[in-house]
Amino acid sequence: MSFLLALEFAEVFGLAHSIHSYARDETWAKRSYLVEIQALRIDILNTVREEVRDRFTVWGNSLDNLMVVATLMLSIGFGFVVEGTFPPQEHDGFRYEGAQEVVLICYAIFAALAMVFPLLSLMLTVTVRFEVAKVQKQVLGDIHGKIREILREHGEIAIAAAQRAGRGDARA
Repeated sequence: MSFLLALEFAEVFGLAHSIHSYARDETWAKRSYLVEIQALRIDILNTVREEVRDRFTVWGNSLDNLMVVATLMLSIGFGFVVEGTFPPQEHDGFRYEGAQEVVLICYAIFAALAMVFPLLSLMLTVTVRFEVAKVQKQVLGDIHGKIREILREHGEIAIAAAQRAGRGDARA
């Protein structure tokens, strides 16, 4: 009879041990699940951050190319002015009448615009480049803030889970 009692006690002890092991495994599985969810969220945000950074890099490179083109056009315009590509003046003995005078005025206007527009384009491109950098910094700061928020939220969930498990310590 004592043998049967010992056998019953061993079965009860084995059952209690199984329940305890199952509860412990379940707690660790929940913690592992929370860590995996956190890692997934962080991976998604890192992917979004890299995509945003790549797009801003493409935009920045496009603006840099536009600045190079505007600078080259401005230098060509200055070259025309410095080299003196204008037709001879009237006090040199040339007389412009009718259509020639209209063409000369149009040439002077277009020569002036050939310097003004590249200069304006260069100034606007520099301004837009600074705005893109500012927006990039703001967007990436928002993404970093969201990552910190997820980490903080996960830490609070882990602490609450540990307290529910009766440990009172998030490291357990």
